[in-house]
Amino acid sequence: MGKGQTVINSNHKRDRSQKINELMEQVASLFPDKQAAQNYFAQLRKARPRYIRDQLLNIRSSIRKSNEAYLGQALGFCQANNIFNAGDFTAVLDSFSLVSQAPKPLLEELLAKPVNRKHLSATPQTSDINDYESIVNSK
Repeated sequence: MGKGQTVINSNHKRDRSQKINELMEQVASLFPDKQAAQNYFAQLRKARPRYIRDQLLNIRSSIRKSNEAYLGQALGFCQANNIFNAGDFTAVLDSFSLVSQAPKPLLEELLAKPVNRKHLSATPQTSDINDYESIVNSK
């Protein structure tokens, strides 16, 4: 903590209106496979019991911000690779949605463009280094 920084209790920012088990069920209901999500949350709770509420709230907010079509893939990836962290889950979910949004040029589009053979064998113009040296040394 540096000088002049305000110390804030993070407990004030937490949503404490729900019990943890209810919160786990609510967040699991956002997934296509509710049982797999509950199993994942049980592992998450086992790995980070003190921070389970924050982890679940983080996952819930990341689901609301991202494309829900990739929830099953992200959940499966995290379970297969033993990733039990809400921040890493969010990164995995974001990466699945980014990969699907990347434009993929079709082979037909690439082949449809005409190629001028003259441009393939062209060499760029080059300058003589002595020209530059004479300019720099003349000053």
